[in-house]
Amino acid sequence: MHQLIARRCKTYVKQDSVLALNGLLIILGQLLSWLLLYFVAYGLWVLPTIYNAFINREADISLLAVSGGQPSWGLELLARLTLNDQLGDIPAHLNAWTKWLGNLHLTHTTYRYSSKFDLLPPNQHWVIASITALDAASLRLSLTKTLPRAECTQVVIHATQTLETLYAALIVHKNPSRSCFLLNDTLAPRFPKPMP
Repeated sequence: MHQLIARRCKTYVKQDSVLALNGLLIILGQLLSWLLLYFVAYGLWVLPTIYNAFINREADISLLAVSGGQPSWGLELLARLTLNDQLGDIPAHLNAWTKWLGNLHLTHTTYRYSSKFDLLPPNQHWVIASITALDAASLRLSLTKTLPRAECTQVVIHATQTLETLYAALIVHKNPSRSCFLLNDTLAPRFPKPMP
């Protein structure tokens, strides 16, 4: 295109000024094509992965609302399982929560902004679900001495490590100028701010 316009120019200076834009337009076209390719690949690969992790997290939390009440807590979860004669299913529940905590740890440290998305009501937050699993496993460990305890121990370890890591990585940011802790905007209305 520029070659055709440059041929119509009569002087070398005019031809040079037209062709000088040629290199700039080629570089800009190349950058735009790379950006387009990047965003198409991002939309086809990363976004479905994030969405799948988000839906899996939310589905398990909404199922916990049935088993553990709203807001869910460990004692209610154990009481409802006991009332429904599902004490034998507690190891399966705890194994499922160990896997859920591992997935939560992985997705929230890999995709840090996934913690900002929450479709469920405030009393069905992933922090509450994690504390519910930790509470139920801790109560089961402290109240039973003869039953198998490996599942409870794994939930306590995974929940503690997950909450500690996510607390340090996502929620609290140290502000050195005021030497206080600032909570993430998504949890600030739900939880009180720590004392300085």
